[in-house]
Amino acid sequence: MSSLQKSVSGFKASLQKASSNDRPSPSPVPSQVSNTGVSKNDLKRKRLDPTDTVYSQPLNTGTGTDIGSRIHYALEYLKKEQASKKADDVLGFLSLLDAAEMYKRKITDILKGHQKVLYDPIANTYTYRAFKDISSEEGLLKYLQNQPTAQGLKVFDLRDGWAGAEEAINKLEREGKILTVRNKKDNHPRMVWLDDPSLKFTVDPEFQDIWKQIKVPDAAAVATALQKEKLVPASKIHMQKKVIKVPEKKKKKARQGGKVTNKHMQGILKDYSHLSKDKEAKRP
Repeated sequence: MSSLQKSVSGFKASLQKASSNDRPSPSPVPSQVSNTGVSKNDLKRKRLDPTDTVYSQPLNTGTGTDIGSRIHYALEYLKKEQASKKADDVLGFLSLLDAAEMYKRKITDILKGHQKVLYDPIANTYTYRAFKDISSEEGLLKYLQNQPTAQGLKVFDLRDGWAGAEEAINKLEREGKILTVRNKKDNHPRMVWLDDPSLKFTVDPEFQDIWKQIKVPDAAAVATALQKEKLVPASKIHMQKKVIKVPEKKKKKARQGGKVTNKHMQGILKDYSHLSKDKEAKRP
């Protein structure tokens, strides 16, 4: 019996030991952080501003990579140089000396057929074509003289391909070979026409003195003299306005009496027309 009690007490002791080991561990207490002076927005995760992101940008080499861009820069190069250039000079400016032969040939073929490029097949040179091929004083005078009309030229067009256009225009104007119209704001020439110095002549000083001594009558005296001659000023002439006759509308005739119906019963029906309101109102 004593052995049985010992086994029971040992079993209870083992159960108590197992229950003590299975107790859940206490949950950790969150650390208290001082939030003094910190708002809720500051506790949120900050997002990167997309405008602050810096991406790598391509360098502006001034030559471009597309064939259209290369042709544009080639034209600007020829326009700036104002001289005939070899194909290697143009390709060197575009950094294409080491490019494929087919690509370089494509560039030169486009330049040969471009309307703003003058190609010399003998010297194999390329020149920027100025407006109407005018790039000198002699060229400007020749073009103006050979014109079938006296039409002027815009100075803005002459500057395209001719860097010294404005200086040459000022010189020719001082020499009396061309006429110009200038801008009021900056006094730069805007339009040019041909001028003939042979048409200019000097008037004798004696004749100028006689001309200045002639007294011009007043406007009122001129008007009085014209009225004496029965000449009416144009300002007093009144145009006679045409009177448009509007056709008169024909008045419709009033119907006399109403439509008579039941003619076959005129002898049977009685006449009550004398009892109408209009006739009663007319009675005294």
